[in-house]
Amino acid sequence: MGPNGLPVSSKERWDPKTHRLMFEKLNDIISSETIYYTRKYTEERYRIFQLLIDQYGDMGVKGNFLRGRTAAALISRVAGVLRTARERGEKIKQPFKFFFPNKKDDEVTGPN
Repeated sequence: MGPNGLPVSSKERWDPKTHRLMFEKLNDIISSETIYYTRKYTEERYRIFQLLIDQYGDMGVKGNFLRGRTAAALISRVAGVLRTARERGEKIKQPFKFFFPNKKDDEVTGPN
């Protein structure tokens, strides 16, 4: 759902500029945050993506280019990009390797 309550089209939702910007901001957050590798990866992954939403989502403190999106939706999007990269044989670097272990049954929900 978009900010006006109407569905956001998939074309608008993941245009190349928004996609690139999301990864840039995600990298900024990852480089400035301590990643706790001792925690369960799904909890830590959700925490980092929630920071991304808090900063750039509907009520983002630094902007709202990710309006209408949830942490779970962003996790799902990044998981898809990493899956494609793995299929092409690309090396996945930390902390993405930790956040997205190569599991087929990986859930995209928040911590329980």
